[in-house]
Amino acid sequence: VGGDPAYRTPDGGTTWSQANLPALPGGGSLSGVEFIDADHGFVVGGTPGEDPEDEWDDPVPPSNGFILRSDDGGQSWQVVTEGLEGALQRVSFADSQHGWAVGGGETGLILHTSDGGVNWTPQTVPAGQGGAADFVADVDFVDSQSGYAMGNIGEGTPMVLVTENGGTAWSVDASYSQAFEGLEGMEKMAQWAMLAAISFPRKDLGMVSGKMNLVVGYTGESYCPDRDADGHTDEACGGDDCDDNNPY
Repeated sequence: VGGDPAYRTPDGGTTWSQANLPALPGGGSLSGVEFIDADHGFVVGGTPGEDPEDEWDDPVPPSNGFILRSDDGGQSWQVVTEGLEGALQRVSFADSQHGWAVGGGETGLILHTSDGGVNWTPQTVPAGQGGAADFVADVDFVDSQSGYAMGNIGEGTPMVLVTENGGTAWSVDASYSQAFEGLEGMEKMAQWAMLAAISFPRKDLGMVSGKMNLVVGYTGESYCPDRDADGHTDEACGGDDCDDNNPY
């Protein structure tokens, strides 16, 4: 997805055809897509913000966020939610029932569903030293309880958000700034660079990325590696591997 159209492939990406979408609410555009299985998926978007033509005018923030749902592999779509105060940027599901959609405008947005996308409920965006993010740009959950998101205030003031209870309570991860300790000059400036994407393949192991060629990795206290890649985490850190150096 991107802009107005959405495209689907039935053959692993060899060919693509345009999906049959309804008129997008508010003349908006599409920003994110997530499929739970081969049939059931969601796209999110909204009306993009606009920079002022006159330098004395205020910019128009993103608005009119919406969520569309497909139950036939993306051939057709129905509007589930529309008219949100901000635009939505990304959507992510931990399983068939639990999903999150994020975005923002004048204030950040985190929406949660626990019934497979039928109903969506706002969650509270936490505030850091500079306040709460006015745009939550991406979200990723490793299970129905453990999730990570990131957002910004304006074009900077980045923050990483974490939850251990499905988003009932989100907090700003203070350890993000530690990644920049010891850096100087332009490299140190990266700690204020706008964040754009996040990926956590498992709990306490992930990366965030953004402007200024910024990629920051995170390893939490509970992370236990699988050095021989046999599907069993290392015995040395409490895992169930019988031999940390033997994949067999």
